Order: sequence, then structure tokens, then C-alpha cells
Amino acid sequence: DLIGLESACHKVYGKKSSDLNLHEKARIAAMLLRPRPKKPSEKWELAVKSRAAYAQSVRMRMENSN
Repeated sequence: DLIGLESACHKVYGKKSSDLNLHEKARIAAMLLRPRPKKPSEKWELAVKSRAAYAQSVRMRMENSN
């Protein structure tokens, strides 16, 4: 089981959270809603990618509105 941000970052990307790029951070954040199963399915991958893309688009809109 993955417990905590640093554990997830290391397992998924082999990096510390401070070393992740924006895309990787969005994907880890999306995994909070849909935690990684022991055997990730294609459906799970698509759901996480979709949620991460949405999070990135919201962030871009927020940054551009300031």
C-alpha cells in the first residue's frame, strides 16, 4: 500500500515530490480521488489522466485570470 505523498511520488515516478513537473503533480493529485489499485486497469489509467488534465486546465485558467 502507498501511504503519503512522498511514497506515491517515489513509486509512480521514482522522484521526490519537489522534483515533479506540473503534469506529474497533477497526476499524483488525481490519484487522491482514484487511488492506484495493485493492478491498474486501462479504465483506471484513463480516469486518472482525465482528472489530471482537468486539474491542469483549471490551474491554467486561474493563472491566466490573474
